Amino acid sequence: MHDGFWTFQQYPILCRRLRVRQPRAVRSIWMFPYYFNDRAPAMRDFEAKWRRKYGTPQGRPNYVDMNGYGDMYVMAVALRKAGADLTRARLIDVWNSDMHAVKPSDFGAFASDVTFPETFTPQDHDGNKAYSSLEIVNGRWQVVK
Repeated sequence: MHDGFWTFQQYPILCRRLRVRQPRAVRSIWMFPYYFNDRAPAMRDFEAKWRRKYGTPQGRPNYVDMNGYGDMYVMAVALRKAGADLTRARLIDVWNSDMHAVKPSDFGAFASDVTFPETFTPQDHDGNKAYSSLEIVNGRWQVVK
């Protein structure tokens, strides 16, 4: 028996239980270029590194882990560009003028590009407006390429 609380990741299971005939008709958006267990080298590398560091808790890594990982490296790129004599003004200047299509691997080849590149301008501090489409394929969410 289910407790009545369904998460996004469990939606394919719900479709099976409800005998949805065409779960591929179910789509969603996703703020990353890959979904969990994607065969893309960047995602496989990220998940392997994450599990080596944190083990295999249920439901992890999740989208918060992916977002934090990607954004941490983007922040590290900004800090590196701002230089050793860091000030708030200098960091803001870097964000506004020198952060175009930044991705985790810009900090080092060891970082996995599991987030979309981020761009910042004086008028736009969102960083990323890109997304992927997901659909249920063979009982699992997959990014539609």
